[in-house]
Amino acid sequence: MPGTAIVQSGNYLLEIDAGFTVDAFTLDDSTKGVLNNTQYVLDGTTQFADVTDGTLNISVRRGRKDQGDQFSAGTMTFTLNDTLADGIFNPFDTSSPYYDANANVPGLAPMRRVRLGRYNASNTLEYLFKGYVVNYDYNFALGGLNTVSVYCADDFYLLAQTYMDVYNVSTETSGQRIESVLNLPEVDYPTGPTARNISTGTVNLGHDNTYTVPAGTNVLAYLNQINGTAEFGRLFVSREGVLTFQSRIGAT
Repeated sequence: MPGTAIVQSGNYLLEIDAGFTVDAFTLDDSTKGVLNNTQYVLDGTTQFADVTDGTLNISVRRGRKDQGDQFSAGTMTFTLNDTLADGIFNPFDTSSPYYDANANVPGLAPMRRVRLGRYNASNTLEYLFKGYVVNYDYNFALGGLNTVSVYCADDFYLLAQTYMDVYNVSTETSGQRIESVLNLPEVDYPTGPTARNISTGTVNLGHDNTYTVPAGTNVLAYLNQINGTAEFGRLFVSREGVLTFQSRIGAT
């Protein structure tokens, strides 16, 4: 079975975006820079590094305490054993396979994508967490293990760091308003089924009154206001990393 076996728990795969793209279009390259190339494309495919073998522990927290609470950001923390890995997790190790020598920057760095999955009985990988690395803490131990503590959060973290310009709203359902906010240029949230799953909602917002959302409004706070004050549904990031909005169930 693929992945790394965890005693009495199954096989897991922990991966970090190493900062490289394996099939990206490259200007002035005789192979990667050919126009209309189907192999080397503009965005490229992100190269993830499997760091499961070098991991000492993993902790994932998602969901909410009580049914009436709003969902908070899902988080994951894990510790890498850099002594066991011969120092390749050290951001200053220029010989590390994760170091980008062309850009002279570490491959393992904050705001890189991270994902944790578990293989089921049919060897299908099911993701338990997808998000971003928020912070790396490197811990040097004289005569002991050098470790790297990694802190991660899902896409709620990005929405919480984003602020809106002045926004003149129109009459919409709660789900339509959420979609409109996500589509704002200053938010520019990814589209498609792998990024969003937004229900239409059951509550009409706006009515006949003109209303303006002031500049500087926090995006996540406003989305939670739409859900928590009007819809009373559920707004969260799924374990697959999909921003999900579900309408209320029944009359509230």
